Formats: sequence, structure tokens, C-alpha cells
Amino acid sequence: MENTVVINKLLNRVGMKVFIKYFESFNNPKLTNNDIVKLFEEDFTMKSKISRTSKARKLIRENALVDILEVIINAKKINLETSEKAQILFKNYQDQ
Repeated sequence: MENTVVINKLLNRVGMKVFIKYFESFNNPKLTNNDIVKLFEEDFTMKSKISRTSKARKLIRENALVDILEVIINAKKINLETSEKAQILFKNYQDQ
């Protein structure tokens, strides 16, 4: 339960939709935070892009991917496209 609270707190700062949209980039150790910031299509400030990237990477580094994805899948306020992408990722990482 405590883990879910931490995951939710960080996910709220990143944004679930953003986390899923850029998941592969956030999870790619070959990309720097600066590389990822350049990928954002949303109209966030540079400070927001940097913050979201570092929080997303912290989330991945400190928590099991399936736990993070499960929180997103079970979220009440998430659009169908994001939920479906999270479910696909969950299935891919569940077996690892």
C-alpha cells in the first residue's frame, strides 16, 4: 500500500498520459534526460519537461515496472488510449 502511495505521488507529478507516451524513452538508459526533454511534443515549460523526466526516471528506477503500470491501468481518470497502451506494456513486462 505504501508503495502505491509513492507511485501515485510521482505519477501525478509526471502525468500518467505523459508517462505512458514517453515510457520507452524514460526507460531507455542510452538516452540522457536532455535527449528525452527534446522529445516532448506538449507545450510544457522547459522546467516542467526536466522535472517530469527526472521524476519518471526516478519512478522507474525505484519501483517495479509492473507495479507502476498496474496503478495506471487501475486509475479512474485515464483515457482509453493511455489505459490500452499501459495494458500492452504491462503484458510485455509481466513476464520479465
